[in-house]
Parts: sequence; C-alpha cells; structure tokens
Amino acid sequence: MSDFLELFSYEINAKVLSFISQSDCLEAMRVCRTWFDLIPSFATELWQNVDMRSQVLKKNDCLLRCLGPNVQKIDMKYTQMNSVLQEFEKHDINIHSLRIFFCNCFETNFNNLGFFKLLKSSICLNQLSTLKLLSDFPANISLLEIADACPLLTHLTVYLHDYLVKPVPSSAMLIKENDDPPKQLNQLVFLHLDARFLFRTKMEPFLRLCPQLQVFMASGRSGFDKQDNDQIEGSVLNENIQPPFSETPNYMDFVHLLNICPELQVINWDDTQAYTRVNDDIFLSNLTHDLAPTLTATSGLQTFRMAYDRPNRAESVVAAIERCKDTLTLLKIHQQEAKPRLNFYAYIVMERSDYALDPDSTLEDWSGLSKVTLVRIKDLDISILTDNLAIHFAQFLSNHQHQNFGKINLTFRSQRLLTKRLIKILNETNVDHLSIKIQDIALYTIPEHLDVDDDVESIYGLLPRNFDTLARHPGLKDIRFYNIPISDQALLALGNNRGLEKISLISPNYRSNVATLSKEGLFDYASTNINEALECLELSSVAALDDDALVALSRIQSLHSLDITHCINVSDKGLKNFIDKMDPATFKRLDTSFYGCPLITKEGILYVQSKTTENSIMYFP
Repeated sequence: MSDFLELFSYEINAKVLSFISQSDCLEAMRVCRTWFDLIPSFATELWQNVDMRSQVLKKNDCLLRCLGPNVQKIDMKYTQMNSVLQEFEKHDINIHSLRIFFCNCFETNFNNLGFFKLLKSSICLNQLSTLKLLSDFPANISLLEIADACPLLTHLTVYLHDYLVKPVPSSAMLIKENDDPPKQLNQLVFLHLDARFLFRTKMEPFLRLCPQLQVFMASGRSGFDKQDNDQIEGSVLNENIQPPFSETPNYMDFVHLLNICPELQVINWDDTQAYTRVNDDIFLSNLTHDLAPTLTATSGLQTFRMAYDRPNRAESVVAAIERCKDTLTLLKIHQQEAKPRLNFYAYIVMERSDYALDPDSTLEDWSGLSKVTLVRIKDLDISILTDNLAIHFAQFLSNHQHQNFGKINLTFRSQRLLTKRLIKILNETNVDHLSIKIQDIALYTIPEHLDVDDDVESIYGLLPRNFDTLARHPGLKDIRFYNIPISDQALLALGNNRGLEKISLISPNYRSNVATLSKEGLFDYASTNINEALECLELSSVAALDDDALVALSRIQSLHSLDITHCINVSDKGLKNFIDKMDPATFKRLDTSFYGCPLITKEGILYVQSKTTENSIMYFP
C-alpha cells in the first residue's frame, strides 16, 4: 500500500501536518524511513519558529533534518549559543529573528566580550533583523556593541529582569568598548529598552546611531528597591550611583529624544511594569492596525504614551506634547500608585510605598498642559492620581471642545478627582467612545481646595451632583466603579443611557456593608432601563443582589455576559431562573464563582454551562 504522503498533493500534506506540534512531528519522523525523508519537506511552516531551550541538537537527526532554510525565528539560552550556531552553520540556516535568554550566567562564567564576538562572527546571523536579549540578572549589555555586531537590525529589544536576585560583583559589570566607532543602524525602526538604562549615558549614544527609528519603547522599574542597593556596586545602569538608588529615578528628556531621532512616530515609555507584561509582537500588531495608513506617510510623533509611579519631570512630558502639537493623534498619561501589593480576591491595598505620588502635587507641575492645543488629537488615555493633573487636564480638555474624539479613556484614582467642572467639560466634548474608571485606592486624602465639599451629600453617593448629566453622555460606552459605593439614583441614571455597553460595580467584600445599592434599586434599574446596547454587567460584593433581583435583570435582553462574584445572596435557583429567561441566541456568557457566593453549588454551575456557549466559571470546591 502506498504511503499517504506520496498519494496526496503537497498542499494537502502541508495542511495535515500544520495541525500537529513540533514534538509530534519529530515522533512521526521516527516511524519509518519514508516519513523521515518526506515529512520535513511538508512541515516547513511548522518549523519557522523554533524554541531551542528544550531541544538537544546532539545526535538528534530528526530535529537537524527539520532545521533548514525555512527557519526564521529562534529562541535559545546564552549557554547554548556556541553549539547551536555551529550546527546551524553546517546546515546553511540563516536566522532572521533571535531571542536570547541569559539565565544564571554568572554561575556559568558569562563572557561578555565573547558573547558579542560570537554575535558578530557567526555566519548564520549575517541576515539577522530582529534581536531580543532578556536577562534575569543586571547583565552588562552594551548597546554600542550590539550596533557594531548587528548592523542590519530592524527590531531590537534589551531587557533586564525586574528584580535583582543575588549580589553582583563590580568586576562582572565592567566592559571595554571598541576603539572603532560603532556602525550606524540605518534600518532600525523599532527599539524596546529597559527603562533603567540611563538616558544620557546609555540610551543617547545608541539612539544617535538610529536615524530612521520610528517606534521607541521603554518598560521596567525606573529604579531598584532599597534592599537592592546594598547588592549593587558600580551598576551598569548607573555609573555614579547616589544612594538610595530608588530615590533618583531615570530622567527622560523627551524633547531631546525627538531631536536625536527626528523620524520617531511612537514613544511608549512605561516604567511601572516588567517586560514580561509587555508583548512586543502584540504591540506591533496593534500598532500596525491602528497606524498603518499613516505610519510611514506622515512625519512627526503621532503616539505618545507615558506611564510612571514615581515623581517625574512633568515639564519634559508637556514640552514634548507642545513640540508635537501638529502631529499627535494619541496621547496617554498614566499616573499610578507606586508598587502596591494587592490581594486580588479582596481588592485590598496591603501596603503603601514611600514613593506614591504626592496628592498635593508639590513634586509635579502640569500647568503647561492647560496651555496646549493638539490640532490632530483623536484618542486620549489619561489616568489621574494627583489633583494637579486633574485640574490642568480639565482645562486641556476644554481647549479641545471643537475636536471630534474617537476614544477617551479616563481613570480617576479617587472619586474626588472627578470634579463637577470636569464633568461639565466632558458633557460638552464630542467623543464616539468614552470609557470611565473611578477607583478609590484610599492611599491619600484630597486637598481641601478642590470643588467637592458640597458633593459628599449628593443623591449619587460620593459622586458629584451633576453625575446624571455624565451618565447620559451619548458617547459613554464603558463605566467602572472600583471600591466606590454608588447609590440607586446613580444606577438609574446609567440606565437612561441608550448607548452604554458595559457597567462594572466592584467593591471589596470587607466593605460591602457601605454599599448604598438596594434590592429595590436593582428592580427599578431593570424595569426602567432603556439601554439598548448594554452587553456586559459586572457585579461584585453587591449584597442587595439576590435571586429575585437577578431574575429581574433578565429583562435586559441586550446582555451578552454577566459576571457575579462575592454576592452572598445569589443561589442556584436564581442562576437557573435567570438563564431560562435569557435569549440563548444573544446571551453567551455567565461568569461566577463559589468564592464569596456560598449558596452557589456545582449543580447550578453545570446548569449554566449547559445553557451558555461561553463560560470561564471558577469552581472552588
């Protein structure tokens, strides 16, 4: 009998093999000599991306046969580099994309200069266009050495691990730069660096070699914790450390950056999160989708994102915004509390960092923002932690009331920052998609000069008296309350918005007793709700939600998903009655959990699963 690989066409065989994994492919090649010879020719697409960290090349004939000219992207450990590259050279493999992980390199005699020499001399890296270097220790990654070794790079990522796990001797941080000037990276368009590389001494000399750079990203903590300072001596990140290191965060001069790289169209600076939470591939995919028509056709900075959790130079950010007032289309400014540890089940802030942004803004001055007008701005994403930014952002938004915004995402780290004046300005702003998140993190008190003194007794709970006008904003699509006890009147006001798509009411279970929502309020909301677009409703720690109130919510036939957690009065009966009354053609998802819902059993969960098409229900026996 003839083998099916010989009977069917190339296209059919390639399609069949596209459904198996690389390990399955290697197992299949061991079945017989015919499959060993034929499978690699049909599985070329399967082997374009190869993770060598779990592979052994020595005496692995099946793997070596699959590694041919089709290989494009390789992941490997630094300790594998020498042996892997030698084998690749024997098989004429040209690597276009390489990701290297430095793991415990001090314990394996890491040779810094040897690494760059190998990077420069390997024949199979002559066409390297994408390079990612990820380290779990503060390795001395010389950006200038990278430029000298890989002149054809178009995409480069260099990131050091978010935490220092062991002391590093100063001798391991030393490096001898080449005597010859480094090569220009004329093709580099994407650069993602660790935010802890000092701008003046580490980033700037490298950026001067990148005249065509279009996208610049930086992520990671801007400084080390105090306990890490005792472990660092002559760090590569800061040649002249002035202890404590975490009190001297990296200062980024954005205007100077724009002068060095005049072709920049995207700046994404985020020193609040680790690289592992920032996916370059996803970012580039979204960027290509959002800016494809203008990314290469339009000169000037179009996207500016800035997120930070320690006092920064607001003047530098404002100066860059002013510099690009004729080209910016997307602006993001995120003020965040400094590294709180969270109990995510209870949404409790466990500790406050000494570096939380000062609420009275003695450390920052955003007054320049109120004087800026951006002629092409379409999208805003602003997270406000200090009253200074809240005040001047309100004036900034007032300057743009003639603009037609596509999206505005606003996060207020306290309900007191959503002032009556800002609500009035928002109501006069034309925006297609308005998303608002109000979060009380209880980290600080708001200064007395804000115009909220007479709002505390509002019928809308702790929200301003004119909240009902914001609730009816035609562009409001998404509103989320975290730790904010809203009233029945506030929920009813949201029910009068025909275009609202998502409502989230999330409170920590230890504060559920302060919630002002009542069972009657939920009934009134469900009965009088005129919303025709509401797709998602999220309720957490709403004590007033019981079986009857849950069934009443089934009147909102536009719902696609409902999320219930920490609702102690909802039982299996309520779940079953709610599901039975929903239209199965439109309602797709009900998320709940036993955690915080003691009356829900496995029987109720299974019934929900049998009636809905999408479920991510957590089960705690």
